[in-house]
Amino acid sequence: MGRITKKEVRYFFGLDMSQGMNQGMSQGMSQGMRLGLGLLLLGLHSLSSAEPLKASPQRDLLGNYPVKPIRVVVPFNAGGPNDFVARVVGQKLSADWGGQPLVIDNRAGAGGNLGTALVARAPGDGYTVLLAGLHFVVNPALYADKSFDIEKDFVGVTNVAISAVVIVANPRFSGRNVQELQTLAKSNRINYGSPGSGTAGHLAAECWSQVAGVSLQHIPYKGAAPVLSDLLGGQIELAFTALPPVVPHVRAGRLKALAVTTRQRSSALPEVPTVEASGYSGFFVDNMYGWLMPRATPPAIVKFLNTRIANAVASSEVKQRLNDQGYETIANRSEEFASYLHSELLKWTKVVHASSMRVE
Repeated sequence: MGRITKKEVRYFFGLDMSQGMNQGMSQGMSQGMRLGLGLLLLGLHSLSSAEPLKASPQRDLLGNYPVKPIRVVVPFNAGGPNDFVARVVGQKLSADWGGQPLVIDNRAGAGGNLGTALVARAPGDGYTVLLAGLHFVVNPALYADKSFDIEKDFVGVTNVAISAVVIVANPRFSGRNVQELQTLAKSNRINYGSPGSGTAGHLAAECWSQVAGVSLQHIPYKGAAPVLSDLLGGQIELAFTALPPVVPHVRAGRLKALAVTTRQRSSALPEVPTVEASGYSGFFVDNMYGWLMPRATPPAIVKFLNTRIANAVASSEVKQRLNDQGYETIANRSEEFASYLHSELLKWTKVVHASSMRVE
């Protein structure tokens, strides 16, 4: 239908009898008919000339998001601390969304770089997430591979939680605390396992070795689960690894914890001292559990997920499950997380460059 002209509207209101219509039509139509048709045409004229309604940009971007499963890439093996956080929070989000699943995709390898690179190359459609640990801010300085840029290729959603690294030993290990470990390491070759090069366990061990003036031999694994398996089986006697998966074994007496690397004792194992309180002033290492997405992800989706994750983490069931295993919940704003990542990147780049740590 073409646009209705002002002349046609004027005719039907009896305002212009000389233009736009023939004389026969004007004589045969009553004043009432003209008035009624005039009102109809006036409405059509308003519709044809009005600006189209604009939908909210955020509504356009979100729609009914999520309309399909969200893939959460965990760059370590199943059964580790990152995997645990992904599954606990993912289960709550899925329940809150009426059953829409979050699919955990374990992509271990290269100290977390394999899974991280996968997410960096993923489309920014809101359906791929990275559950990152400390490796995320360490590996850019530790690895020669530069297949992605953590500040250009990612946007932070939130840091769900932090946890300590624990120095833990098989019960047959003779050292009972970190001072005795230091003494033993000065006269013996001691191997230790970690979840992989560039992980919080690896960094904590290397930093402690420098402070203690000893040399420990690193055995990198592909995640915390295989470290724990070999430690329990006696294939290795010592490990620097994330606290959460160790907690039940320490409580049961299957392993002994020498110290934790956080500023304060863990509420999950309050009897275990901190490294700093054991005589190593200023020593602390935290492991993060951050949710990140490809940089091209729309801000509306990032904000949506930030709010939903914060609500999930604040729920009593999620908070208790995380706290009981040694995680300290955070769920900060995206802007706060971005600032934290930048400061951690600067800090750990300096640490790596000042040390002999390097992975080709």
